[in-house]
Parts: sequence; C-alpha cells; structure tokens
Amino acid sequence: MTADSEFVPAIKTHPTAPAGVHHCFSAEEVALAESRVVQTGVLDKLAAWRQQDARSTSAWTSSASISDRAVLVGFLLLAGHHSPLWIRSLADVFQYQLSAESRALLDLPEPSNVVGNFLGERGQWRSRTSRAVHRLLAPMDPFPQGRRTAATHTEVQAALDAHDTDREKRMRTRLNEFTEGFLHMTFMQQQPLLRQSSSHIDLAIEDSFVASPTRRGYLKKTLAQKVATERDADPLTLRPGPVEIFAGSWIDRKDNGRHDFGWGWAANVAVRVDSRRPGEARFPELAISATLSMPNIGAPEEAASLLRAALGTGLSPAVAYADSQYWAKSPSDGFGKSAFPPKLTPSVDRGADQRNIPVKTDGWSLIDSRKPMSFQEHDGTRSYEGIVYGTAEWDAFHSHARSSAENFTAGITNRHRENLGKSSHRAVRGFAAAQVFVTVLLTNYNLREIASFESVGNYDDMTQAPAPDVPATAGQPAQLLR
Repeated sequence: MTADSEFVPAIKTHPTAPAGVHHCFSAEEVALAESRVVQTGVLDKLAAWRQQDARSTSAWTSSASISDRAVLVGFLLLAGHHSPLWIRSLADVFQYQLSAESRALLDLPEPSNVVGNFLGERGQWRSRTSRAVHRLLAPMDPFPQGRRTAATHTEVQAALDAHDTDREKRMRTRLNEFTEGFLHMTFMQQQPLLRQSSSHIDLAIEDSFVASPTRRGYLKKTLAQKVATERDADPLTLRPGPVEIFAGSWIDRKDNGRHDFGWGWAANVAVRVDSRRPGEARFPELAISATLSMPNIGAPEEAASLLRAALGTGLSPAVAYADSQYWAKSPSDGFGKSAFPPKLTPSVDRGADQRNIPVKTDGWSLIDSRKPMSFQEHDGTRSYEGIVYGTAEWDAFHSHARSSAENFTAGITNRHRENLGKSSHRAVRGFAAAQVFVTVLLTNYNLREIASFESVGNYDDMTQAPAPDVPATAGQPAQLLR
C-alpha cells in the first residue's frame, strides 16, 4: 500500500456543523487511515497493557464510547490535513466530518440532526472525546500528575520526591513500543524495492525541541531555595509555579550567539541515511525510530533505544551518526554494554595510532558528527569510530548525514506542516500526550515523504533491480533509482 500525499475534500459536512467546519473526510480516506492504525499493532498492545494494569492494581477498567482505534484514526486524519491536534478538533471530526459508512467503520454513533440541540450535543461529544483521549494515554503515562493548576515549588519538590521511577521506566518502554509500531508501519508502506534497496540500515540521529503547552518551568539548582522561601511566606503572595513538573529546559544556541530558551522535552529521532552510496537518493529518508526524553538527560540510553528499534526493519545494522552527546559518554553516564542488547554492543576501540586500521564489527559503527571519537576502556566496554576520520569516505558520509538530518529537522518543524516544536497545535498536556502527538506527526511526515518519493520515480511500474549495495568508486557516477 502506498501513501497519499494530500487528501481532497469529497463530501459535505453534517447539516448541523458550525460555520468553521467545512470539510468532511471521504470514506476511502478514513478506511485507509483505519487500516494503517490496525497495521501498527498498538491496539492489541493497549488492550494488553490495560489488562496488566488491572491485574496489578485490581482496578476495574470501563469500556469507552469512543475507541482507541477511532481516536488514533481521527488524529491521523487531522495530521494529514495539517490541522491542530486538539481534543475539540477531534470531537468535531467525530460529530460532523465523517460519513455514515465511516461512522460504522469506527463504531461511532450518529449525531443528532436537530439544529436546536447544537450546543448541548457538541459539549457531549467533546466530553466523550476528552475521556477517550485520556483513556488512551493512561496505560502509557510515566508521570501521572495533576495538570489542571500551577504548582507551588513546595508541591514540585513533593511530586519529585514521590516519583515512581519503576513506573516511569515501564511506561516509557510502552510509549516507545507505541512509537515503534507506527514508524514501522510507515516503513512497510514503501515499495519492497525501496525498503530493500540496501541490505543494511544507516541512521543519522537528531534531536528536536517539543514545547510543553504550559511554558513556565523551574531550575532544580534553585528549587530548594524557593521551597524554603515559600515555607514562611503568605500563601496569598506566592507566585504560580509550573504546571508541567516533569519537563526540562531546552537551550537553542543560535549561530549569531543568541540563545532561545524553552520548557518541554527532546524528540530523539533516527533518520534513515546511506553510508554505502551517500547522496544518491536510493530511498526516502524516513524517521525509522523515535523517543521522547528530558532535554540533555540520558542521551546514550535514548540512542540505544533508537538503534534497537531500527532492527525491526529486518535490515542489518551498519553506521549510526550523531552528535557527541549520544556517543561520547562513559558507562557511568549510561553508555556501555548495559545500554545495548548483544547485537548492538559497540566494538573495540582504536587508539590514535590505529585510526587508519579498518575495523569490522557485527554491530553498529558509531560516528560523531563533529570530531573523531576517542573512548577509554571502562569495565571491559569499548567503543570506536566506525568510518576512518579524515578520509574521503568519512567526508562524504559526514556531509550526507549532516544534510539529511538538517533537512529532516526543517521538514518536521515547518510551521505549515508538522510544526513539531510548537505546542499551539497540540494542547493536551503531559509527557505521554507529547510522545503520542510526536508519533502521529512523524507518521504523517513519513507517509508524505514516501508519496513524494514514489510519485517522482513511478515506483508502481518499477521492475528494475535496486542499485548494488556497494560504495561508488572514484570517477564512476553511481546508478540512480530516480
């Protein structure tokens, strides 16, 4: 199945739709989005996670009038039109923008045709949709805090002290499985000759800021002092603190020396690149795996998770390229055998006098985007730079990977498309909501890239074999697939 680049309005909206709702999704469009959601495998996972949680807590889980399937299909439809991923926008999709055939497919009730009942029913749809969205997020939420009001710094400290790190680890694993399911689904939407144009997979890892819908934050280094100040202060004089406690500060350093500051999270994304024939466009450069994390915390563990998820493509691991924050860490900072499954264990270190000696490995070759990597041995764990620094091969791949990462970031942060860094198009609060929305937006980005790439190359009629998976030699132009 191929991706569609843009969907076109096909039928009129419901007769009671308000003035601002003009478009109705066609039955074919809804069916395509529904089939993709099913292909992710996340619906079965969500059901299994709820059962696990119910057994461990003896809590009763109620059924929902709007299913996980309908919520995820609705968000994919909105993302496909670059519409805000708001609960009220999703509620309008369910109430006004679906045909009878699509409602039956998603098990949604028919809205009322009584115009006089407009305000009351619209509020009911929004309430039901809100409950359905939060029900979807609950089994993946690593930080289940209240987010309706701002917290004092004393309450911030109490929430941090009471934080369940075991739950966080379990829920973030679930979130990553959720994201992996969607991105793997998009990978499989490609024509087989594109998926298998190389027997190996190379990655460029990039991070992007994901802003919290609430912008006020705090600094851990001054938190104790502010708690002490609040202890003796009149409660009526206290300034409101953050709403989103489990987020962090992001510093965006500009080329002109200026710094932009934000409160939110970091989206860590591994983009498919090509170390064997860099720059030849043998396949679309898709987001292969992604995680969400606190800014500047645990980058090596995030890299390990990205590399592990990339193996789901069925391709052999090759070269992984990233900034030094992901690689140049000691095991005490989280980088080492404990972070990697056996196939991803980095190979032996090459000293400064051995940089020109080729080294083969059964796992990933790690490339630092800025400088040659230098690792020391710690507890029997060694790492190395995969392509020899300073060679023509290194320069070619470095330029290709850097350009691909920058183009990807520009694409997903485009304010007319995914607009990933801004919170104005995704107002649901919390870490889990942020990762789910990042997943939906990356899914839409991948589908659009696939459609664009295949439309240029006419891949529906392509019968030629892919270019050989070997480096191009000097003086010989490489074979292009498009």
